[in-house]
Amino acid sequence: MLVFEKLPHLSCPIVQNRTMTARTLNALISEMKRRITLEHSNILEFLLLPRLVVVIDEFPALFLGIEKTEKQFIIDSISSLLQRGRHAKIHLVLAAQNPTFQNMKVDLGNITARIAFKCAKKNFSEVILGEGGAENLSGQGEMLLKSPTHDLQRIQGVYATESELARLIKRIIRQYGKDKGFSLKIPDAQTEPTGISGEKLTCSVVRKGLSKEDQLLADVIVWALRLDTISVNMLMTTFHLGWNKAAKLIQRLEELEIVDGLKGKCPREVIPSTLEEIPDELVQFLEANGYEPRSYAENKVVEDFLKDILSE
Repeated sequence: MLVFEKLPHLSCPIVQNRTMTARTLNALISEMKRRITLEHSNILEFLLLPRLVVVIDEFPALFLGIEKTEKQFIIDSISSLLQRGRHAKIHLVLAAQNPTFQNMKVDLGNITARIAFKCAKKNFSEVILGEGGAENLSGQGEMLLKSPTHDLQRIQGVYATESELARLIKRIIRQYGKDKGFSLKIPDAQTEPTGISGEKLTCSVVRKGLSKEDQLLADVIVWALRLDTISVNMLMTTFHLGWNKAAKLIQRLEELEIVDGLKGKCPREVIPSTLEEIPDELVQFLEANGYEPRSYAENKVVEDFLKDILSE
């Protein structure tokens, strides 16, 4: 994979650790939402945007040895990109040697084009293609291709040695130079996730002796405003809640127009992208429960006070 590092068209460096994975996914979600908004506001500018292709090698290994909260964030982010990314000219390629429905984690129904090389087991072929057949291939680059426009096709892949690949990459660099074109803006470790407009969704908090139910709802609202999508499972994990309680809070967020309606098993999209988009009545509710909106230059990050809240 590192042999591709010097390619001039990469929008960001090749990601090799999980910390960068989460930050890169956050940047991709923000870019997706920016592009979808741009498509409706300036179609000509949208049409000039290049397509982004995100390749994740050994996809199931991404979830090994990580905490539930981080795992759910990655699952929700990739699910959102699979569901809506193509509308923003962002496409995902997920590669796996031993795919099962359990270790792939995401809804594969949103993946429309699929390729399977020779599989060790029939159920691997069924996961990739939705049917068997790849277990009977001869190997040596022979593969099955399934796409929305063609029935299952048997095709032959081309093998490139490491030396041939190195020469090809050098040729691409000579031809296209070092102009990277589009660059994905990935926040550093100290940067708070942002909404579509790029403004930070942060508040400072002062806890008061108010209703625990109202405080919990306020905490959940501010937590949701940091994210692009949320789900009942994310809410359960973050706030240590049972399913019924978390589901009721999600329903309450929908009534308050913080999240959109339910769309199958997909995560709920967070509607406001800045504090300015929240109704005055809701801002007053947050203030009454200890949240004091300030200019983002003066704000503490949400993560700091959420840690205090969740440790109580």
